[in-house]
Amino acid sequence: MPGIQAQAFEEDLEENIPQDHIFRTFDLLRTSEDTQYPPFIDLRRPAGETALLARIASGHCKVGAYFHKMHIDAPDAPIACPCGTIDIQTIVHVITDCPITDPARHLLENDDGDIDLTTLFTDKLDSFLKWLKATHSFTRRFGETLGPVSPRQGASDLVGFSVVD
Repeated sequence: MPGIQAQAFEEDLEENIPQDHIFRTFDLLRTSEDTQYPPFIDLRRPAGETALLARIASGHCKVGAYFHKMHIDAPDAPIACPCGTIDIQTIVHVITDCPITDPARHLLENDDGDIDLTTLFTDKLDSFLKWLKATHSFTRRFGETLGPVSPRQGASDLVGFSVVD
């Protein structure tokens, strides 16, 4: 039964999601023998989180590339990133390169300081959700003041602190 379910899942994704789609970026598509539902689909998370993760994974979220693809031309649907460094805002840009999200990017980095997009929906899921909440990424509030973020590991918030002998 799991093999049939996995094959049906893969066929549904292949039919409805183009090969170059963002699903491939996050490594959520596999062969039918080992295809799994993404871990966030277990529905043990709040519906808002699950919905946002599904929109990001499918590419149907508030990001310039989606607005451009769907020919959405509205003041609340900008195609360029508010950071001003890219003409068509993409999901990957927001996660890996956007200066707006840089202060919270350490939440997504591995021990080497790199971001592995294929781990965001698995090993880094809790950190990804914290990052999404702090940065307001892929929501109407993107570009506003960042939410609370724990400091980068090794950083000190005791600027100007000194010890006198």
